[in-house]
Amino acid sequence: MSFQPVNRSHGFGVSHILLCFFLFNTVSVLATEDQGVAKPDAMAILNKVSLFHQSIESLSVQIDKKSTSEKYGFKQTWKDSLDCRYVQPNQLSIVPLNGSSEPTFISDGRDMTTYIPLLHEYQQTSAPATMNGIISPWSGPGRIVSQLVPFIDFILLKQPAEEFTKLFPKMDYVERVTIDGVDCHHLKLHNKQLSWDFYINAGGNSNIVRFTPDLSAYAKLGESIHYQWDFKNWQVNQDISKADFEFNKPAGAKKVDNFTSKASEGNHALIGKPAAGFSLEKLGGGKIDLASHKGKDVVVLDFWATWCKPCVDAMPKLISVTNQFKGKGVVFYAVNVRESDERVKRFLASRKLDVTVLMDRTNRVAESYQVSGIPQTVIIDKNGVVSNVHVGFIPGMETKMVKELQDLLVEKQAVASNVDLSCQAVSFAKQKIKVGDKVALKLHAENLGSEIIESGTFNIRLKINNQEAYVGPAYVSLNASSSETIVIPEDLWHFEFTKPGKFKYELTLDSESHLDEKNEKNNRCMGELEIISL
Repeated sequence: MSFQPVNRSHGFGVSHILLCFFLFNTVSVLATEDQGVAKPDAMAILNKVSLFHQSIESLSVQIDKKSTSEKYGFKQTWKDSLDCRYVQPNQLSIVPLNGSSEPTFISDGRDMTTYIPLLHEYQQTSAPATMNGIISPWSGPGRIVSQLVPFIDFILLKQPAEEFTKLFPKMDYVERVTIDGVDCHHLKLHNKQLSWDFYINAGGNSNIVRFTPDLSAYAKLGESIHYQWDFKNWQVNQDISKADFEFNKPAGAKKVDNFTSKASEGNHALIGKPAAGFSLEKLGGGKIDLASHKGKDVVVLDFWATWCKPCVDAMPKLISVTNQFKGKGVVFYAVNVRESDERVKRFLASRKLDVTVLMDRTNRVAESYQVSGIPQTVIIDKNGVVSNVHVGFIPGMETKMVKELQDLLVEKQAVASNVDLSCQAVSFAKQKIKVGDKVALKLHAENLGSEIIESGTFNIRLKINNQEAYVGPAYVSLNASSSETIVIPEDLWHFEFTKPGKFKYELTLDSESHLDEKNEKNNRCMGELEIISL
């Protein structure tokens, strides 16, 4: 299965914020599933949870997130902690702890602020009057909250049992277990796409202790994925200071109307590389060969599916953007992934959409374009080279895409720059790495230019055997002609190898769009790690 959650920006960071990942779609689209009857024991437990939540007027809880993925002998572990506080009706604070690069989200009852470290940008809008309005997954900020913590409504709303009976047609009471010293009910909640394990406190408050999705059926051969959310230190109906809902602007952070996408899109691995060739059937008959556009047209590909709500929202906007360039050398193809012709035809008819749809029935083309979640929009220039990749669809992306297409249709002039990031060296925690060793990362970065590079305005990207392993902002400032050693703490992120062999690595320092680099050739360090047996 290709549409699985991936670690691209510190656990669940920007790339999870911007698109319709499989986990998120499981939560958001299942209200249409057939209703079923839950086993009495499981439903009784959820009803107790609802009774507990009805008594909450204020709450403080720590949310620990852990993800582990293993593929072809390489295993990495991410750990993040979030401090979550809320006061009814509309004060909410979700703040990362321990240097995590997760987003910060704060509603003080009047203003709602979202800060994304990978972009070093923040937005402010008026706060909705209710918690439902704040965490609505179809608003921009609400989508961020919902993807930071799946089932956030299970924590913040008054009737979680009612919501869960809509999302999960089948519920099972599994067993009684102990987690970190807490006696818990283990429930398994099912729908047609995924099963989730929930652990509910069996003594005292009926609060959630842990939940985790069962992804075993969706992992590729030789791959395993595990995600886990733990909820600790519940403090209910106690005084929470107004200061807990104040946004402390990070130094140099920029206030924006719409988030840029440099961190998650501008440095996508496909950019600057020849677009993968393909020949796909059109919905309704005929074929399209990408090679036929080389030398003539800019091509926009949108990978999508009818079940993906962000895809559905984005489609008419993408059609509108590309229609502005009709007859000017821009063509648009909506590449549907793994759905039947009949389903897509019904969808287009119901929405009255006029668009050329290509049918990627085997997912082969999506895989060649490294689609890990949808929607994903790829812009290919007239020379057949990938120019831009948009992962997800965020407010303001239409304006951004119009400019990108305009730039591709006219010759761009070079801009002088005094910024020159350089990756001088990279080292790992152990000189001799054995199978099973935990490995941390350290690198030596330098500013060879004459302009200061502020903390948080450039990112660190690590690939192992051409697979993206780490993306996160560098929290150091680089003065002109200065250097710094940057260490990624092992307790936040580390990797290990499960088999011996030689593994190639590539570490890149990526500057943000406003740091127009004059020399990117020295931003990369490459090498090979030899892993020895125990």
